Amino acid sequence: MIGTDAQLYSADFRSVERLGQTLIQVAGRAGRGEKPGVVMVQTRFPHHHAIKSLEADGDGYREVAAIELGARAETGLPPFGHLAVALARSPKQGAALGFLREMMERAPKSPGVTLFGPMPTVIEKLGGEYRAQIVVSAKERSALQWFLRTWVPHVGAARATHGLNWVVDVDPLQML
Repeated sequence: MIGTDAQLYSADFRSVERLGQTLIQVAGRAGRGEKPGVVMVQTRFPHHHAIKSLEADGDGYREVAAIELGARAETGLPPFGHLAVALARSPKQGAALGFLREMMERAPKSPGVTLFGPMPTVIEKLGGEYRAQIVVSAKERSALQWFLRTWVPHVGAARATHGLNWVVDVDPLQML
């Protein structure tokens, strides 16, 4: 496997989990047939817990899952917390980021809800549009839902005057 390091240190908190799934799948396919298979992993980080756990015999994926779940519990990431991402897109550089800065100022104060950003996405320009995001984190689903019900109408009304596109992704499958 080539390029595993990108998943080890991706901005997406699920990337190590996805790498583990891929390594298990590749190893399973390599071991089919009459001859035992060998899986080779190119990495600059051979001592990373995901690589070490999965290279050992036995149930390495359970070990990786336990480590990753422990880290998520400490940081309040799913399944121990709830996320939403507000993504703005504009063909004008700086417009999406400026719009989200304004929306941060209009965000209601809500105990148990934390906003991160605004910030450009990892790939800031895609398909001719500049992208920026705000990550909304909450320990309780009800707090996240209240925040979004209160905030989203203000954002939607302001969007029309800025001439850009935006979307809120609740429980995002990927972090951008």
